[in-house]
Amino acid sequence: MKKAAFFSLCLVLALALSCKKEGTSGPSSNLLSGAEQYDGVYPAPAPVTFTEHDTAVSVESYPGQVVVFFHPETTETAARAVITANGGEVLSKIPSVGYYLTEISSSDAADYIQALKGEAAINFACPNVVVSLSQGAFVLDGCYSGVPAGESHSQTVIRNLEDCGGVFGSCDNIIDANGTALADYILHGLIRAIQQNGNGPILVNISAAAGLNDGSWPAKSQAEQQRIEASWYYFMRNLLTMIEGLDQTYRDRLVVTVASGNGDMPIDRMMGELRVNPAFERILDENVLLVSNKSEAMQPNGGNYAPNDPDVVVLDNPDAPLGTSYASPCALGILQEIIDSLNISTTEALKALKLASMANAGRFVNPSEIVDVLNIIHDRTEYKGNGTTLAFDLITGPCVGKITFINKPSIYWDGTEGTLIMPSDCTVTLISGEGCFIVGNPHDVKTFQFNLNGSNASFSGTGSTSFAIGQGAVPVSAAFTGAVNIMGDVTGTLSLTLLGEQSATITLFKQ
Repeated sequence: MKKAAFFSLCLVLALALSCKKEGTSGPSSNLLSGAEQYDGVYPAPAPVTFTEHDTAVSVESYPGQVVVFFHPETTETAARAVITANGGEVLSKIPSVGYYLTEISSSDAADYIQALKGEAAINFACPNVVVSLSQGAFVLDGCYSGVPAGESHSQTVIRNLEDCGGVFGSCDNIIDANGTALADYILHGLIRAIQQNGNGPILVNISAAAGLNDGSWPAKSQAEQQRIEASWYYFMRNLLTMIEGLDQTYRDRLVVTVASGNGDMPIDRMMGELRVNPAFERILDENVLLVSNKSEAMQPNGGNYAPNDPDVVVLDNPDAPLGTSYASPCALGILQEIIDSLNISTTEALKALKLASMANAGRFVNPSEIVDVLNIIHDRTEYKGNGTTLAFDLITGPCVGKITFINKPSIYWDGTEGTLIMPSDCTVTLISGEGCFIVGNPHDVKTFQFNLNGSNASFSGTGSTSFAIGQGAVPVSAAFTGAVNIMGDVTGTLSLTLLGEQSATITLFKQ
């Protein structure tokens, strides 16, 4: 099999066309049909306030510019009619996925967004948020070589792709003449990257982020923190909405690694808010990987972090301390190397990478551990369960509390043996009391992984792990007993043992 090259959409988009067969072509639809990218002058960035779910939200944006996503089946003619009827003008567009960058008088932007939300054809609208390169090293240019002062940002991104298993191919610039990274350029670059691929895997890296990209988020005022969080959230929401608009034939082959940003900002809450949308939850699970260079607050490197989020991992390659820009392409290089060498799908590779990361306390990615996970899941049938909550009441003297576990089990089974892999999100809540030993770390996520043995009629297994909650490490045991039912799914009993035993009957559905 010929190993295809990485295509870098510099500075911040890197595309790999892995295992593409000569002479093949992708879906017949032209994603770029009617697309136009705005190359005009952008206004100076400023805070822009609009209303979302009856709440005022402030983001760092280009005043007067509004991103509008229509439902993909909406024709360009119909979309333009809605935009102009509400006083807007189209600056940039990708009609195939319903994306339009529009312009309105800056004083009317909030009312314009509110009016658009009342239109049946509209999926989503928000201000055009400012993005910046996710880097801690210097940036000297875009896609251009021959920089006298040293290695440019794009060259460092490319080198990290190659150092971690990727092969560089070409470059597509996403910064304007002033050296500013633009979200519109990124979204157009993503679609160009997808369009030029054939039937093979589509691997894309985005080394840019919105919100705070330098400085210290903890040092900001509450109002500034809220604006920074909202800007980060809406850029991610735009990206996920763009991917949602793609045909499933593209999404089945697409993985996007995204630098988390360098503001020393927790992003787990925003990730949780994104998952409220079921479509976004699936895209994050199957298509997107957020990459940081740290797992906790107060650690060096300055990356935005989410130690317990299933879709955020940590890279510790040599250049990662310089910024998350250089961590995310390494993750993509690791994925390409595994996809090409083992001839597996993008979905399998991404799932294995995330599961391997969950097994490490620092959420680090180790390529050999990814291969170990693949050996578990590759030749077995997967059964996936919904979130199952098990809770323990804690009463010790005057201390009353609750320890809650939200478990998301998957079983990989071949009829005689298998493996259960279960991320478990643990939260400790103190209800009453003072000086209680459970006061301390209130939250941790660990992954149970243990073998299962038996037959389709009955199989079982047990395992344990320790959660860093309260004042120390708390051991918790898990057990599962089940069978393949007449529908071809798995039904059984999941139990946890901590302060006694709690159990639930669950069904895991064949994938």
